[in-house]
Amino acid sequence: MKLTFIVTGFGYGDSIRTSALIEALKKRNKNLKIQIFGYENSYNFFNKNYPTYRIRSYKFADFGMRFWTTIFAVQNVHLPLLLLRNLQTYKNEVEKFDPEVIISDFEPLANMLANALNIPCITIFGYDPKRYQAYRKKSTTLNIQAHYIERLYRSSQTVIIPSFLKQKDYDNIKYVSPIIREWTHKQKKRKQHIVMMLGGSDFGLKLAKQIKKLSIDEEIMFFGGSKTIGKGHQTKFDYDFLNTLTDAKGVITLAGNLTISECLFFKKPMLIFPIKNHIEQLLNAKAVERYAMIGKQKHIKESVYEFLEQIKKPWPLPKHLKFDGATQAARIIEKVKKSEG
Repeated sequence: MKLTFIVTGFGYGDSIRTSALIEALKKRNKNLKIQIFGYENSYNFFNKNYPTYRIRSYKFADFGMRFWTTIFAVQNVHLPLLLLRNLQTYKNEVEKFDPEVIISDFEPLANMLANALNIPCITIFGYDPKRYQAYRKKSTTLNIQAHYIERLYRSSQTVIIPSFLKQKDYDNIKYVSPIIREWTHKQKKRKQHIVMMLGGSDFGLKLAKQIKKLSIDEEIMFFGGSKTIGKGHQTKFDYDFLNTLTDAKGVITLAGNLTISECLFFKKPMLIFPIKNHIEQLLNAKAVERYAMIGKQKHIKESVYEFLEQIKKPWPLPKHLKFDGATQAARIIEKVKKSEG
């Protein structure tokens, strides 16, 4: 079985999810062959282990705690030309590799290559159109994002959505349980602490700086971002992060799908600050609001203090959730491949 993956390089969540999926596929397909296209974080994540090609793609204005659609549009005004250049540069490489399926997250290059080479395309992403339909705080900014993502969905043969809620498949949409990476427990006795996960972007740096200034008795370990805010902040990707997470009293985070999934798996209390105007993060936070505290950006101090009090009490946890999304997604990919074969 041959598969081509095109992975968003913004942050690490998509790379880790893709890695977990590849491992699940390896267990089911002994002759699995992988080809990967990525940039920035995704290129660096995969290039030592798989044939990986560097592409040029989105630019993000990842400052503050707000996604700026207008700035994003201006920064990416040349994206159509970049995509055409990527298509011309790598079409022959993909054709030579001859994959059964092209798989991606948020990268339109995948759909373009799939259409050009008549190969089925699968999109794996956290945005759920039905959940957005029910979302009450819509805005023009969010509607624009929804329209763009749903266009990618419509041009994909199959869409796989890792979901925190029980949902029924419809049209080309297939739901799976949360996808998490494999974990090998290392027995280390560590002092309990609070973890703040910023992800691979700099969206949460301003938030982290404000939290670091608070006078609290708890030790906070900061992870992610590209610029350090001082002692106790690790910016490089930490392969041992899950072992750090197991010892955490609680987690302060943005609303990335991967971090929320891992916190739910390890049954960790969460204080979530979703990025404003970021449609996937807002829907993620809404989906787990029964099992997490949603912080208020205008009242960070009060939110943190309340969270530290709440984690002393029993924390509500979902009972229905399974975490075998990688295996479920692998089965879907195999079915798409067979139907085309």
